[in-house]
Amino acid sequence: MRVHTKTKSNRGAEYHCARCGQVILPTTKYHEWSFRYGGTYRQHEECGYPKPSQLTQSKLSEVYAAQESFSVEGMDEPDDIASEMNEVAEAARSVAEEYREAVSAMNMEGSGNESEERADALESYADEIENVAGDIEGETFEVEEAEEGVEKVEGAEPKDEQGRTREEWLQELRDNATEAVNALDL
Repeated sequence: MRVHTKTKSNRGAEYHCARCGQVILPTTKYHEWSFRYGGTYRQHEECGYPKPSQLTQSKLSEVYAAQESFSVEGMDEPDDIASEMNEVAEAARSVAEEYREAVSAMNMEGSGNESEERADALESYADEIENVAGDIEGETFEVEEAEEGVEKVEGAEPKDEQGRTREEWLQELRDNATEAVNALDL
């Protein structure tokens, strides 16, 4: 999909931004992309580059949208992080099922067609997300016990066996979750 960056002229039709819905005014820069069957879309440059979910009309747009809405920033409970991950996995499984139904409806099972391959890839992707979510779910931050004869430093943040603070530990969980969710390769 080609996305062109243009500047709106003073003449011509009135365009609306696909993201914010506002009119694209003359002399304003905007992104433009078209689908073979489905029209042309435009978006203010300030509204950002079009997201992958906007650049496809395939079933995958639902998975891309789930990825784009995935955010674990500020979450401070492992179970919340895992729950957010499982929502993306659920979207991937739902789309995989749609691909399988399409294959079944066309009586093309076993022919190695693209829909079947995408369904398999989405199932694998969902499995991986759920595996990482399962590892994160129920995790607890365990503070390392001070050795006998060693005094605790007043005001020092407790650390785990690996020397991480609770926030560092949580950030590692968030990073692992984000990496797993962003691993879709289709």
